[in-house]
Amino acid sequence: MKLPPTTTEADCTNLLEKNRNSTFNLTNFVDKSNTQGVAGARTGYDMSPFIRRYARDLIRLFACYNDGIINLLEKYFDMNKKQCRDALDLYKKFLIRMDRVGEFLKVAENIGIDKGDIPDLTKAPNSLLDALEQHLASLEALHLALRQITPR
Repeated sequence: MKLPPTTTEADCTNLLEKNRNSTFNLTNFVDKSNTQGVAGARTGYDMSPFIRRYARDLIRLFACYNDGIINLLEKYFDMNKKQCRDALDLYKKFLIRMDRVGEFLKVAENIGIDKGDIPDLTKAPNSLLDALEQHLASLEALHLALRQITPR
């Protein structure tokens, strides 16, 4: 019997579904004002409305992604070797994406996103990554030892 999703899971599922079904059209986000620069030359598009809207969506999607990684890490030490390897790869990719999201949010903050709207993207200590890698290494060593003991 499947239990109903928690509020957070339902919110994340709905948000991801909406974003998957929507067609992305950059022209919906761009301010096409005819801003004139020096000597009457057109300076181009003002991307700040796009960045503001994208930042809001990115923050909500990243919160869902972060919740998923937290759930993954809670179950990590109960996983088998292959699942741990996959989970560790996902966590490493998450750390890279977290850096990229942080860089983008700095740009968004510079164009006017309220600093209070930007989440704290403090990374987990490196000791967490070390512990995950050590656990995977111990599972691989155990697997290798069992393989040598058990004849085929």
